[in-house]
Amino acid sequence: MLLLTHPRKLKKFIPMLLTSAIVLGAGACSVDRTSADAPNSVYAPGEVPDIEDVQETVEDAKSDLRQAQIASDERAREQRAATFGDPLEIDEDNIESLVRNRLETQLPASILAVDADENGLVTISGTVQTINELNAIAPVAMEIPGVQVVELNVQVAPAIPEEIE
Repeated sequence: MLLLTHPRKLKKFIPMLLTSAIVLGAGACSVDRTSADAPNSVYAPGEVPDIEDVQETVEDAKSDLRQAQIASDERAREQRAATFGDPLEIDEDNIESLVRNRLETQLPASILAVDADENGLVTISGTVQTINELNAIAPVAMEIPGVQVVELNVQVAPAIPEEIE
C-alpha cells in the first residue's frame, strides 16, 4: 500500500497522477480520421463541408507527400508485425489506421472517422460527396485483414459554396 503523507511526495505524485489520467483518457478516445475536418467520434454526425475544405482534403490526400506517408506507415506496420508478432494478427489500432489509409487513398473527398474494436467491428462516420462513395466504403474497409463487420454512420452531404451557407 502506498502511503503519501510527506508533502514533498504529494507534490511529485499528484502531477504524475494527473498526467497519467490525461494521457490514458486521450488515448482511449482516439479515432483515425481521413481529414482534419472529420468528426472526433464515430458517433458524432458529420457536417456538410464547404467546397474549399473538400478541395483541400482532396489535394492533401492525393499529394505525393501524403501518399509517401501512407506507404511508409503501412511498411512500418508490416515490419513491426513481422518482428514482434504474428503478421496475420492485426490489432484494432492497426485496423483503424489501415482502413483510414485505404479510404483516404480511394475516396479522397471523404471526411471520415474510423474506429475499430478487438472483434474486427469497424465503425465509420462522417460525410461523402456522392452515393457511389457511400456504397464504396464498406467494400474498401472489408479489404483490410482483420475487418469482420463494417458499421456505417455516414451521410451523403455534397459540399456547398461558402456564399450559400
